[in-house]
Amino acid sequence: MDAFHSTNLDFRLRVNCIKNVAFSGLLANVCVEGTARSAYDKGCKVFLLKDCCAAISSEEQKYVEEKFCPYIGKVLTHEEFLKRLE
Repeated sequence: MDAFHSTNLDFRLRVNCIKNVAFSGLLANVCVEGTARSAYDKGCKVFLLKDCCAAISSEEQKYVEEKFCPYIGKVLTHEEFLKRLE
């Protein structure tokens, strides 16, 4: 439930000096949340692309967007995120 578990993702981010990580995917309140939490714990700046994630219910999606992610990073649309890259 965490993309860092048993992978070399952390190594690849560090070797390439990547500190900002944007998250998208399915089961926002499970896999995306678990990976975002690990990224934060490893010192990454976390961005949740709320229009690129999905949970099984709107309540679960709302929890991730409004309750969980604001504590560890920024919640943005993909367009807001792309504007920050300019």
